[in-house]
Amino acid sequence: MTIRYCLIRPVRQWQRYVLFFTTRLTKESIAVPGAFTNHQKLLNTPSSTLVFMPNATTGINTVLRNLTFKPTDYILYFATIYGACEKTVAYITETTPAKSVKILYTYPVEDDWLIAEFHRVVQDIETKGAKVKIAIFDTIVSMPGVRMPFERLTQACKETGVLSCIDGAHGVGHIKLDISELDPDFFVSNCHKYVSSQIYLFLLPPAKIDPDGSTSPAAAQSSTYPRATNTS
Repeated sequence: MTIRYCLIRPVRQWQRYVLFFTTRLTKESIAVPGAFTNHQKLLNTPSSTLVFMPNATTGINTVLRNLTFKPTDYILYFATIYGACEKTVAYITETTPAKSVKILYTYPVEDDWLIAEFHRVVQDIETKGAKVKIAIFDTIVSMPGVRMPFERLTQACKETGVLSCIDGAHGVGHIKLDISELDPDFFVSNCHKYVSSQIYLFLLPPAKIDPDGSTSPAAAQSSTYPRATNTS
């Protein structure tokens, strides 16, 4: 057994403990409050909006599996979606009345084209008497490594009444993120890539949580919306 292994093993054990038992820990715990505080500063969002999860894909699953879909509801996503997330979309369309629509393209494409295509697809679906309920898009695409216009897509979602779900797996620590300003409906990320942390985040921005702890009208589109709470 090497010295390196002796040092890393207990660290990894503690990280797993924090990750999987966070919701059972309180302010008196040793590490959790500091972790929430650090990520609160990094993302400019109250710690009450942060939840630790096993990974970003789990966050996407948490969102989609907690929404109630009608036969007229669509999940919109882009051609560069992470493979595991696309499989989740496929699962939802197989097990619920939801349908999906995929915006197809091959890079290079202009950001303006992505925004225009989003609006076109949403409008086309609405002309059929249906509605895009939620849109999934990245901060930075995993393959190829391209920055998406996620700020503009989030705004486009607000303009069209679509829930925004941002896969920020390659965002935190890589690019500047101000969640309070961005104000998406959902944001998930990994922190092991660029922050040297074995923490994964699920965020419900403060604008979506009312003072009494209930969700906003936009969030009420879900009957079992996963309320953000970190018990801190």
